[in-house]
Amino acid sequence: MNRIDRLFAIALLLQSKRVITGAEIARHFEISLRTVYRDLGALSEAGIPVAAEAGVGYSLAKGYFLPPVAFTETEAQALSIGAMMVAKFGGADTGGSAAAALLKIQSIMPAEARERLIRLGRQVTVFGTHAVPGTEHLVVCAQTVADQRALRLHYRKPDGVRSQRVVEPLGVVLYQNYWYLVAWCRLRRDPRSFRLDRVEEMAPLTEHVPPRQNFRIETYLCTAFSETDTEVVRLWFSSPVVERALRELGPCLRSRDQGDDGWILETIVWGHAWIARWILSFGSEARVLDPPSLRAAVRDEIAALAAHYT
Repeated sequence: MNRIDRLFAIALLLQSKRVITGAEIARHFEISLRTVYRDLGALSEAGIPVAAEAGVGYSLAKGYFLPPVAFTETEAQALSIGAMMVAKFGGADTGGSAAAALLKIQSIMPAEARERLIRLGRQVTVFGTHAVPGTEHLVVCAQTVADQRALRLHYRKPDGVRSQRVVEPLGVVLYQNYWYLVAWCRLRRDPRSFRLDRVEEMAPLTEHVPPRQNFRIETYLCTAFSETDTEVVRLWFSSPVVERALRELGPCLRSRDQGDDGWILETIVWGHAWIARWILSFGSEARVLDPPSLRAAVRDEIAALAAHYT
């Protein structure tokens, strides 16, 4: 990125945030703090009112807005593909909003670029993936996360037990074809994840909740099952199927090593029943290396399956 592009991008970043530190700008653009200070000075000299508050950070002066930004054709194409993904994984509400936004983008593109964008939309599709359940609650979840508002849930747990809770939304996650609301549960006094297809009723409250500064969704997801019986297992996969295994294991993966005849993956699991069936879905392209108890669970599953055909 050349300096002119970076200066413009810094101005957009300042406009998109209430306040941002010099260190955050440096990390975002992978530049030094000294370069950040020079760039902020250059923006000020160009007439963009950059406000600085000692010990807090930088922002654009209140009431100042950059002029409307035109998208490049490449950016518009990326948004077009993104809108298709949203329509597939986000349900009717978010999909409709994405389609409407895409029409607005198309309307400001030059004629030739607009035709190419429309043609792209006709020839790119998200195929072979089931619709994601629970999307009817997705917009409300996203709004409460953005507005920092508490939320009342009527939730059905996997065992069928129903409960009512007030939660403080922290984020929304799409994981293994399910949408989850990650929230601070006032009943449990701890972060919890709620699968949206198990939410029977949802009502935003007027109460504003402050952000939990030290909470990171990525960290939470890696430890979300620590309260259950978890263990680390070692599995072997042949090279043709390892990409699927990596994709489906997601954040539970601990390590991967390539051998002469395939890959050895180390991952966290909670319970043997589901992982045994999952391993068998790969047929002879996967096997358990450790622990012996999981090998036994796979053998038991094979025996139960064979009994159906005797």
